[in-house]
Amino acid sequence: MRHLRHSALVTLSAVVCLLGGTAELGLAQESRPMTIEDVLGMKSIGGVTMSPDGEWVAYVVTTRDMEENEYDSDLWVVATDGPRSIHLTRGEASDGSPQWAPDGSWLAFRSDRDETSQVWGIRPSGGEAWQVTEHPGGIGSFWIAPNSARIAFTAQPEKDEEEEAFEESRGRPMVADSAFASEWSLLWVAELDDGVAIDAVQASPDGLYVSEMVWRPDSEGWAFGARPSPLLRYYPQGSVYAQEEAGGAVRNLTEAMPGGEGPVAWDDTYGLIISGSGQALGTFNSQLWVVDLSGTPPRSLTAGLDENACVFLFPPTTRGLHRRGFLRGVFSTAGSQHPRTEARWPSSPRIR
Repeated sequence: MRHLRHSALVTLSAVVCLLGGTAELGLAQESRPMTIEDVLGMKSIGGVTMSPDGEWVAYVVTTRDMEENEYDSDLWVVATDGPRSIHLTRGEASDGSPQWAPDGSWLAFRSDRDETSQVWGIRPSGGEAWQVTEHPGGIGSFWIAPNSARIAFTAQPEKDEEEEAFEESRGRPMVADSAFASEWSLLWVAELDDGVAIDAVQASPDGLYVSEMVWRPDSEGWAFGARPSPLLRYYPQGSVYAQEEAGGAVRNLTEAMPGGEGPVAWDDTYGLIISGSGQALGTFNSQLWVVDLSGTPPRSLTAGLDENACVFLFPPTTRGLHRRGFLRGVFSTAGSQHPRTEARWPSSPRIR
């Protein structure tokens, strides 16, 4: 735990130090009350993610252009062993959601530089970015397979010629009860050829609104979270589904579990981990559950914790971040923990 805490705080400190350094996020030193203009003028950091070898941390710096009423987000990387930092992307486009390729050779990120939101790639050492996906209408979230051979992403159904002609002539229709009522989110899977997605195929069936997914450790299958309607009120009816191949049969793994659930992680040691309250109605803490694919009911790992549970999966490194565990609470950037924050490390492998 000492190694985990030290390394996590070192990583966070390296990024936070940029607040007044390379990223120039700090305000000028002057003795006066802070104004709303000062707050809006500050840059912000998000999307922090560590490279598989633990050598680099990628993050997003967002600025606000008050005159143009626009946001601008760029990608940065900083070394975990020193002050080295690289400003990876520049320009007017909004770049975000960085995700390392499993081999650490490149970073995938989402960008609107090509009119629609697509996945782009760039080397951590810098250079020219390249376009990874070119899906009609843009993509939402994305996930690279553990073997780096495929990429999955969420996107709306492809429109037919009649729908495209209607929108071109009259504009995009808005439904009165909800702007999301007709916006389905489907799961798509594509092969990766030298970092470029080819031949994307709709994986999830029609009639399911997909919100998240996790790859199986062998990259031969996946689990995704979905509900039967885009409307938010259907969230309690969400379930976790397993699928072996794009367009293939799906299996509802949490059909008998009350409340909405979503996949969190899947690895060889602990198996498939999902998140959900386990309650159909009311406000309850989210728990972490292990799902046995053989059909045994999901088993809660955090039922005794009186807080929302989160999962932290650290990449294997030579600095002690080789253990995986479930952590209640988060580390603060000041180096202290919430008094009730504590770790719970499973002493033996969980159900696979």
